[in-house]
Amino acid sequence: MQAPIDARITEYALALGARIRQGRKSAGLSQAVLAERCQIYRSYLTNIEAGKANPSLSVILSIAVQLDIQPWQLMKIDPLSGWRKVGISQPKENKQFWEFTPPVTTVIRSKNPSSKLKG
Repeated sequence: MQAPIDARITEYALALGARIRQGRKSAGLSQAVLAERCQIYRSYLTNIEAGKANPSLSVILSIAVQLDIQPWQLMKIDPLSGWRKVGISQPKENKQFWEFTPPVTTVIRSKNPSSKLKG
C-alpha cells in the first residue's frame, strides 16, 4: 500500500530541507546570509530547511548556485534506497505495493574542494 501523496511530498520536502541545511552549514553560511544572497526571506529559508515550504525551481537553483553545488544534488534521491515491498494484492491480480521513505541522510557533494560535504 502506497503512502498518501501528501505524506510522500512531505518526505521529499524534509529530505530537500536537510540537504540545503547541510550544504549551508558546510559552506559556513548562516540562514540570514544565504537568504540574502538568494534574495528570499530568512523565515522562508527556515521553512524550506524544516520541510514546511515547497520552494520553486528558481529558488532551488538559486540556493544551489550560492552553495556552489549542482541543483540535482539537492534533490537527489537514490531510486533503490528507501523502497520496500509492503504487500501484494489479490493473487489473481499479481500486483505488488511498494512504499518509499527517502533517505534524509544522503549527503551532497560540493564542487568546492574545501567543503566538508561528502558523497
